[in-house]
Amino acid sequence: MHEFFSLDVMVDSVFDAGVPADGVTVRVDARMPHHRHGMLTPCEVTQVAPGHWKASGMRLHMVGYWEFHVDIDDAGLVERAQTSIELE
Repeated sequence: MHEFFSLDVMVDSVFDAGVPADGVTVRVDARMPHHRHGMLTPCEVTQVAPGHWKASGMRLHMVGYWEFHVDIDDAGLVERAQTSIELE
């Protein structure tokens, strides 16, 4: 808690598992749905290699239930991967 961290996001082609996705945009966020807010500052998502993005500057500022959202935008079609943690 209160420490900055980064997440690595790997995205495969929708047509070929194991082949890096090409031409997609990736957005990453963390939210506390029970409190109706997210992180205090947005993270920065940069592509570091084909199919590989890094979300930097993430910081969870309070204990509780957090959801991580990874939105993958492929020419306007957006799919979301989501997971959650309980920060103690």
